[in-house]
Amino acid sequence: ALTGTCTVVTCTKAGAAYVFKRNDDNHFVYAFTLEPNSVFNPLSDNDQFGASVAVAVSDSGNVIVVGVPGLANDVDGDGTLECDGASLFSECYVGGFYLSYSDTDTSGYGLHLADDKHGGDGFGTSIALSGDTLVVGAERDSYDVDKDGTEECGTSTDNSECYIGSAYLLERNEGGSNNWGQITKLFPSSYQIDDQFGAS
Repeated sequence: ALTGTCTVVTCTKAGAAYVFKRNDDNHFVYAFTLEPNSVFNPLSDNDQFGASVAVAVSDSGNVIVVGVPGLANDVDGDGTLECDGASLFSECYVGGFYLSYSDTDTSGYGLHLADDKHGGDGFGTSIALSGDTLVVGAERDSYDVDKDGTEECGTSTDNSECYIGSAYLLERNEGGSNNWGQITKLFPSSYQIDDQFGAS
């Protein structure tokens, strides 16, 4: 497992989400704090956990979704993290979201990543939730506009396919009970560099 770069006390821009509940006096009182707790993706600098938050109350259970667009991840699965802030960036700012099914504690709490995760996507920048339908924005998503098999983004000579952006549509129970599976990926009908579609 990869090791986190900081602790709750020393992290910079790691983030947290604070949950408040309405009491019998109709006042909101602090209930608990949500923080990254995945063994594979421990709390790290610049995760930006809590950059976006959504809550839905439904018959099938309350849901809290917290975006973490700055999350780095071992995209290629080689056991190392190519994100050192100096020369390696291919697994930086992948992004994700944490989802909790409980409104009392962090039970059922887990990390979700995009099916086609890449460095720089910023998946989790924005979140909208309604019942069992979830939309997650990835404002920095880059993709192969000219269909030549490569993404021209992050090189010294060509950044013409950077930060176009996308949004992912997911539904609960897609692919299994309580599984939030991807239905489709949304793109703008016309686009260019730095559009940041999905920022909100």
